[in-house]
Amino acid sequence: DTCQLYMDVYMPDDTLSSHPCVLFVFGGGFKSGERNSPSAVAYMEKIAENGMVGIAVDYRLGLKGVETTSLVELAKVMERAVNMGVEDTYSAVNYVLTHAAQFKVNPSQLVLSGSSAGAIISLQCDYYLQNRHELSKVLPANFKFGGIVSFSGAIAAFNGKVKYQQQPAPTMFMHGTKDKLVVYNKLMVFGKGMFGSNALAKQFVKNRWPYQFIRFTNFGHEIAVIGYKEHADAVV
Repeated sequence: DTCQLYMDVYMPDDTLSSHPCVLFVFGGGFKSGERNSPSAVAYMEKIAENGMVGIAVDYRLGLKGVETTSLVELAKVMERAVNMGVEDTYSAVNYVLTHAAQFKVNPSQLVLSGSSAGAIISLQCDYYLQNRHELSKVLPANFKFGGIVSFSGAIAAFNGKVKYQQQPAPTMFMHGTKDKLVVYNKLMVFGKGMFGSNALAKQFVKNRWPYQFIRFTNFGHEIAVIGYKEHADAVV
């Protein structure tokens, strides 16, 4: 569509020509949120202070103003919202790769990081890439994310269970074990659902894929924000 999307770039104060990059996708239930909220700004500044480029990006809010009356309808609008977020994040990634020299970013060290809805988008971006999903074909051939950092995220399953066809990027999960908004484990209804951090981590363990899981026992969805507000050092 014709909306304009923006990104804020936070540069480290050094003379190096190439840096790792952490691209941040904000949360808000696909209905709200801002790339330049105070907590997002502080997170990106922390990244830049530690010698990396921080980039906070916009994406279209696919559930803003949307009303649903049934589970079937909700599944359809949710798939649309997730895919819109993925499309816009891929667009932002392509922009960063095209301007890598200007932003002083190492294209092989681009880490995707997200909170809540942004964490779903981040995990979904890598999942689609590893499964050769049609949306992922806009990325350069042979591109791989340097890593994924998910604050209370999940992968949306629209056609059965989540199964990676190729090894995912090294992934850091942070999630509250009592999260009621984005499931910690998994939830499936009529072949559609969400695979949360714990369900995904089991696949990483089984396949010996590199990952880190910081579990917040008896915490809920507040970890979506607490994760990057109070535990940015772990990300660094």
